[in-house]
Amino acid sequence: MIWCIPSLNIRPTAKRKVRRPNPRTIEIHTDSSRHSSGIWRVAELSFDIASETNVISQRLVKNVLEKPITQLEKEDREWAIAQNDCESSVGGFVDLVWCFERSPRRLHGPTRFLVSETYDPPYDAVLGRRDTVECGIAKGKDCG
Repeated sequence: MIWCIPSLNIRPTAKRKVRRPNPRTIEIHTDSSRHSSGIWRVAELSFDIASETNVISQRLVKNVLEKPITQLEKEDREWAIAQNDCESSVGGFVDLVWCFERSPRRLHGPTRFLVSETYDPPYDAVLGRRDTVECGIAKGKDCG
């Protein structure tokens, strides 16, 4: 006896694409306070939703913002490297108040950025997953 099996229209499920937000221009306040009068500097902010931490270039911190870098304790440094799953080390951290160039009245921060040990990496600043979601750039579901 021959059995007739109806053809099943099964489509393979598509893998969900992780949305990578485009870099945006930001303004960074040279003072860590929202209320003091200081100077605003422009930088390019990228987003890395695979990272748990925010990172900023040492060149930007030292030469442009002229801010002091707070050194990390050994345990904190090891944690930061492990969170980013990378070999490069970090040189400390800075807390920054910033805003998107197109939304100057909506301030963010102070936000903690780890300072790259590489003097001039190929980025100005990179915002990690948590702060990218907090700022409304990506939704939690976009972050894997």
